[in-house]
Amino acid sequence: MNFHVLSIDYRGYGDSSGTSSEDGLIEDAHFIYNYAREKAPNKPIYVWGHSMGTGVSARFVAELSDKGMAPWGTILESPFNNIYDAVKNHPFAKPWLFWGKWFDKLMIDRWYASGLKMESDKSIQRFKCPVLILHAADDHIIPINLGEKLSESAKKADIDVKFIEFEANLGLRHKWIHRAPHFISIITEFFDYCEKHAKGKIAHNRQQEVHIDH
Repeated sequence: MNFHVLSIDYRGYGDSSGTSSEDGLIEDAHFIYNYAREKAPNKPIYVWGHSMGTGVSARFVAELSDKGMAPWGTILESPFNNIYDAVKNHPFAKPWLFWGKWFDKLMIDRWYASGLKMESDKSIQRFKCPVLILHAADDHIIPINLGEKLSESAKKADIDVKFIEFEANLGLRHKWIHRAPHFISIITEFFDYCEKHAKGKIAHNRQQEVHIDH
């Protein structure tokens, strides 16, 4: 699709040193975004998060939006609404859910204590750019209903969101959405929409500037 793609190992992941924390992951996201803006100051930039990366992307884009620096668009692939629901719905958690409140103390509270909350359902309500949510009906890691909850949170705040569900018979599960036969057309349509949205916003701001000058 003729795009440059920047992908990083967060601190504490892959070949990167350091210890991961939510604040640290967000700082890393800001670093790579600023790098992209420096190298291509006049080019459209999109943020794409997958799985846990949607939690990073949601808070990151919310912070950019607060600063008036939102990307042209954001794609959240196989997302969750918040880390609490994500952990409780993970396959590894099922044998322990019968512990009830003790599960929260032993598992959820430890995530919170480490600074990992990833409340995407709150962050997405601050977006100032279109957002596309992609989720497979047969996702076995993050159930599609969590992606639907995230979409509903955006709609409540009147955020420009589009939710795409991929049928279970495609067998895309958690990691293979890019294999969908109509995937490229979905992404192309979203990018075209974001471009029109961004140009319309720029034109509107220019009209306001002219009005102020007079």
